[in-house]
Amino acid sequence: PAIFLGVYVVSKIGLQKYDWLGRYGKASFRDWEVWNDYFRFGGIIQIYLIISANFLLGFFVINALWIPPLSIPTLTRIFIWFILSNLVFKEGYKIIESKSNPETKDVKYDNAFRWITFGIIVMELGISFKFEKDTGNLMEDPMPLVTFYGWLTTFIFILYYYIYLRWIMKPAAEVKVQKANGNSTKKSQQKENLKK
Repeated sequence: PAIFLGVYVVSKIGLQKYDWLGRYGKASFRDWEVWNDYFRFGGIIQIYLIISANFLLGFFVINALWIPPLSIPTLTRIFIWFILSNLVFKEGYKIIESKSNPETKDVKYDNAFRWITFGIIVMELGISFKFEKDTGNLMEDPMPLVTFYGWLTTFIFILYYYIYLRWIMKPAAEVKVQKANGNSTKKSQQKENLKK
């Protein structure tokens, strides 16, 4: 319900919709840009990792520091992450969109908010490990084999597909440039043929 409410509010107010997967205007699932552009694919995986780490560390940090779930530090952390996530998502989307566009793919960004996010995650991870003794965290317990092999298979698939997109398949921006050059070459040849 929350996702549908958010989509409704965004469309009602007229805010910008982020097309993370590059699916707008595409005919099928296979045509989505995320399956053809290594930078967009890597950006999506990075977002999933950050969100997963944020959720896990939300539990580990309050458990390690013995902070009650409904308290001022917990609510402050949620508020900071809410504000920061909006900035990080906008920055990340701008970078992904510019790298997918052949005209702006060489523009450099400083990634300030993404580095702040990475620093906060590393700090929270350090706090969780430093104060984990006698807190009841399950971070050091052995992982069940089904879960381990499931994550291992997922990681290998993601790594393989990223390598395939990055070094084997031509990047989407290069394909767009080649298509644009090919179309302009065809049009110029047609004009020359008409003149003859």
